[in-house]
Amino acid sequence: MGRSRSGPKRHVKRLAAPYAWPIPRKEGGKFAPRPYPGPHTMDTSVPLLILVRDILGYADYAREARKIITRGEIYVDGVPRKEPKYPVGIMDVVEIPRVNECYRVIMNRYHRIDVVPIDEDEARVKVCRIKNKTYVKGGNLQITLHDGKNWLVEIEDPTDPKEDVYSVGDSLVLRLPEPDSDERWEVEDHLPLEEGVYVYVMTGRHAGEVGRIVEIHVTEGPQEDVVTIENEEGDRFQTTKDRLIVIGEDEPLVTVQPEEGA
Repeated sequence: MGRSRSGPKRHVKRLAAPYAWPIPRKEGGKFAPRPYPGPHTMDTSVPLLILVRDILGYADYAREARKIITRGEIYVDGVPRKEPKYPVGIMDVVEIPRVNECYRVIMNRYHRIDVVPIDEDEARVKVCRIKNKTYVKGGNLQITLHDGKNWLVEIEDPTDPKEDVYSVGDSLVLRLPEPDSDERWEVEDHLPLEEGVYVYVMTGRHAGEVGRIVEIHVTEGPQEDVVTIENEEGDRFQTTKDRLIVIGEDEPLVTVQPEEGA
């Protein structure tokens, strides 16, 4: 009998790769690197190697991209990532201190993972969607963000958790550490998902669009609530709440779209 091979697959066929990956499907070989399980799903992230080679254009070949990454020259959210298959996804901040360049990872209007350049001040700011919340041992509240980060909220009185003002779908504004800093990211603000706030559409038909919430229609049952959004041109469209991330109350706090003409 032939030997059976088990274990996780190391690659994915280019033709079967997620549509969001901006890679040629019939050129550059048969396979593309498969990202390791991590903070983002395959549909909303790309392996760091693809980001360096195909999106940022710092390398022409995978071997060159691996050298750049393994030397620790690419920082994600202030942390050097030396694994070429590390998944980099929506809202992550990518920094290359050697060339003084900073980028935010986005989903563009063509439904592809992309980046927008940002300055060093904005590179310290990240907005994350609250994906889940649960009470843990001791009565404290653990909040899970869309990028895999976890934040513990201390509850003084578990029978009356006044500190729990957070809901799934809200956003937290994070302060990211400087590259090579021993500091940890911190929570600076809380942005509720409510009418009047600015949101960014992460996935779906309107992926990449920014607008202000006009109305939230609460649906019964397991279906996601339907949200009506008005963009800068005054056009309105609808999408479901799970596709949105709040990016500001009076104005967007982060850059999530390329400049006009870019």
